[in-house]
This record gives sequence, structure tokens and C-alpha cells, in this order.
Amino acid sequence: MVVRKLLALVLLTVPVISVTVISRAERASWPLASEIRPVRRLLGEINAQEEPVDVIDAALADLSQRVGETVTREDVASYSWAEQVFPDASLGCPQEGQVYAQVVTRGYLLLFTYEDTTYDYRATSDGQAVTLCNSYPAQAAVEVQSQDAPVTPLVSAGPITAENAAQVGPLGEIELQGSPAAVLDWSGNMIAVGGESVWVYPTGADSAPPFQVGGDDPVTSLAFDDTGRLIVAGGQNGAVRIFDASQVGGVVEAQGTSGQTVNSVAISPDGRVVAAASGSASGGNQGDNAVWLWSATNGQLLGTITADAPVGSVAFSPEGNLLAYGTADGSIHLVDTASGNEEVRVLEGGHSDLIRDLAFSPDGRMLASAGMDGVVQLWDVETGEEVTAQEGDDAVLSVAFSPDGSVLAAGGGDNAIHLWDVETGENLAVLTGHDSTVGDLAFSPSGEFLASISEDGTLRLWGTSFTAEG
Repeated sequence: MVVRKLLALVLLTVPVISVTVISRAERASWPLASEIRPVRRLLGEINAQEEPVDVIDAALADLSQRVGETVTREDVASYSWAEQVFPDASLGCPQEGQVYAQVVTRGYLLLFTYEDTTYDYRATSDGQAVTLCNSYPAQAAVEVQSQDAPVTPLVSAGPITAENAAQVGPLGEIELQGSPAAVLDWSGNMIAVGGESVWVYPTGADSAPPFQVGGDDPVTSLAFDDTGRLIVAGGQNGAVRIFDASQVGGVVEAQGTSGQTVNSVAISPDGRVVAAASGSASGGNQGDNAVWLWSATNGQLLGTITADAPVGSVAFSPEGNLLAYGTADGSIHLVDTASGNEEVRVLEGGHSDLIRDLAFSPDGRMLASAGMDGVVQLWDVETGEEVTAQEGDDAVLSVAFSPDGSVLAAGGGDNAIHLWDVETGENLAVLTGHDSTVGDLAFSPSGEFLASISEDGTLRLWGTSFTAEG
């Protein structure tokens, strides 16, 4: 059985609750509280705290009543907890028809995995009020399949820049496996695409055949870490999976949100923290509108940032000191990860609908946002001011900067890819060829190629180069 303590992160003018990881073997050898020294970590100050035994027991008692048999710590596959400060007495899990006192309330978020189901509990700090907020299937192991044919290697004529973007054209097309995929990312010599599962397409000169990481949770968001070793995949049913791309089918950890669709995932530049955006405009608890933060090394839930509206996108800055997330009300929030996840700025006025994608420029000075309102907005990160905006009639689902920062690519409901000059805002090119919505875009790390994925079931490659013969 695994026991973990969670990191609580809240956007309030109160201190962040400090935490650490717990195991049963380690607990007996803990020093006294007076001997524990604070340790500086990425997401704030972390200190050891005692397990809330009474609160955990109260939640397990409720779970026992629900399943009709006694459930103890020894019976669950894993459990974890986080002391958290909630904005009101609902504990981040408001129930329909209930009225809650609008006062800051201290309490706990607890997760129990029992007989293939994860139970999300909220409790007051004294354990007198315990609420089952949600339950969802625990994630099982995955299977791997592979194809016979590798991706044809590409020969580059040079990186895509503002100077040559007008010459960018189609290089090739890959018919994707399974149902039409919706998301992709590119790192090193691998392209990962997500649909019913995750397929990885090696792109090097000596490429191996593509391989599939299976699973029963359709993939809705995808991201590589900066090393290209880890792939983070968010699912329609709330799963957040971290795969080791260096090992075919290797799973680092499988976790989940509160059952809401994972709209977007990102991994910090140092590879330590995974952020997952959740929330649905069609319903669910307000507490499900959140950014969930996970450890990329062991899958531990570090905490959540609660939002006032469904969160559609999330991105880390190149230095990792800022986390940006966009919501369904058109606002973009910038959080300072280096100082305990304090909200430092809100970008408003550029969008009137869900922010579907966010991308920082390579130098971190600008932030691009794509909205369901058809707007692509470029922001000055330091001042929060709007730099340029492009407006269209169709939803924009993806934006990506070229590695040199001179070109911004955007794709969406008009089936095309638009290339803009970041400095001038000039439309440099419109790439056509997809027969349906362009769901996601990614430049190769070298900047020589641009990959696009569409609901037409194809992955297309673009650039100023040609496919190698033979």
C-alpha cells in the first residue's frame, strides 16, 4: 500500500500549507517536529507534518458504509491527503441546492484507491464534516503494440523563420492508427500523438517502427518534457499518465483528476512537475475547475489551484518560474511558481470564450493564446498588455512558436494553419491540405519542421525541405 501526502496550493492571500512525502517505513524514524528544518522546493516551502489520523478514519468510515464492508488503511491500494485552505465552506466541492458560508475554511483533500476505484473526499480540519466529492475508475496497466514501417526520414533545408515562412509547404502525410487523433507534441526524434491511445513516431534517420501505448481512456492532451524522455497524457475520463518514452510502453505513474476531462497538460522545464487543466462548461462541480499539480518522478499529487471557471489550457514558461492557465471566461492567469504559486497577473480583455491553448515564446517574454472565439492574442508577459491580435470566424485550438521565436503558428476550425510574423503581426502564409479541424501543432526542436494533426485522421509535416528518397 502506498501512502502519500499532497502539496496544497491555493490562490488566496494565506500561506501555502507545507508538506512532504510519507511512507510507513519512514514514519517511525521521523525526527521530532522541532528538529525538522524547512527545505526550499520549486513550489514553495515544504515542511513535515503529522498525518491527520482522525480525519482519515472519518473518511474511511464513510467509505465503509458506501461499499457495505469495513475498509481500513490496510485494505486500500493507496491513500493520500493534503491540508488545504478553501475559499468557502464547500471545501471545493459545492453540492447542488446547498448554501455555504463564504468564509475561508481549512480542511483536507483525501484520495483513496480501493478495488479499482479512486474516491475523492473533502473534510473539515476536525473531521466532523466529511464529503465524498467524486469517484472514478483507478487506472490499470497499459499494453503496447507496434507497426512494421517507420516514418520516412526528412531532409531539411533549414529552420522555419519569418524570412522563409512564405516558402513553407507540405512534405508528407501519415495516416494515423485507430480513431482520428486530436493532440500531438514533438521532442528530439519522436512525435507523440494522442487519440484512443498514445502513438509514438520516431523520426530519426535510423527510425524504429512507431509504437502504441494502449489504454482505455481517450487522450485529450499531450506533452513531452524538455529531455524528450517523459510523455504526459491527459484523458477524457480524468486520467493523467506519465510514460517513459525511452522504454516502449514504460509507465512512470498513472494518476487522475476528479473525473473531469483533462483539457490540457504541461510539464515544467526541469521535468519535476506536471500541470493538468480540468473543468467542463457542461456541468460538474465547481471544485472540478482546477489546475492539478503532480510530481513527474513518482506521480504524487502536489496540490490543486482552484479556478472560477473551467480551465482549458495550461503552460509553463521556459524558465519554469511562471505557470499560465486560461479559463472559459476568457481570462488568463499567471502564477509565480518560485514564490509559492502566488497569482501575479490576470490577462483580460483579449478573449470572450474558452482559452483553448497557451504557448510562451522561447525567451519567455511573450505569451500566445488561442480561443474558441476565433482570436489569437499575443501578450507581453511582463506588463500584461496586448501586443497583437488576429481574429477569425472559426475556433482556434492550437498555437506554437518556432524555436527561434520569429514565427507563430495557429490552427483550428478553418482546417488551415496560419503563420504570423511575431514582431510585425504580418500573415506570412496559410497552409492548407487538411480536410477537417486542425487540432494541434508542434515545431520540431530544431525548427526545421512543423507537424499538424487533424480530425481527418492524418498527421502532416511541413517545412522548406524535401522527403528523402528511398
